[in-house]
Amino acid sequence: MFGSAPVLYVLTATSAAEAAARMSFLNEMNRRDGALAGKVRDTEDRLRRVEAQVVRARQILELTKQSLERDRRTLRRKMASSRRLLAELHERVEQIQYEISRIRPLAVCPVTGPHAIADGFGIRGSGALSVIGAVPLRLTHWPGRALALTVSTTTVWWVTVVS
Repeated sequence: MFGSAPVLYVLTATSAAEAAARMSFLNEMNRRDGALAGKVRDTEDRLRRVEAQVVRARQILELTKQSLERDRRTLRRKMASSRRLLAELHERVEQIQYEISRIRPLAVCPVTGPHAIADGFGIRGSGALSVIGAVPLRLTHWPGRALALTVSTTTVWWVTVVS
């Protein structure tokens, strides 16, 4: 009811009681309109706040994406560098292994015949060096140490220097 309609609504009442009832009805409608308008304002305020939060969240997401992309580029550069270093290391290992194979350090087994030699790897009370059928070789350039070998008839499995 807009403009003069509420006034006409009250003036067209046939009695004072009906006019009072119509006034009461109009007052209730005004009160409800005010409450509804307040709810609309509150909803609009909440909507604006949520929209602002969405805008901020999108900005944060965009910044996070940019940061992630920067970190990925940095990681790719570091991984490429690490791969190059690893390839160089593998080449160096192959070169060293080739040089060692040219020297042939274990071309001749220093223990003749079938012998069994065991090493306790320095654990006290384990019989740190047990020899069956042979005496451990004494190293002249390392006094007080012996070369303990685990051997088969043709293959040296491992060499350990023990005290």
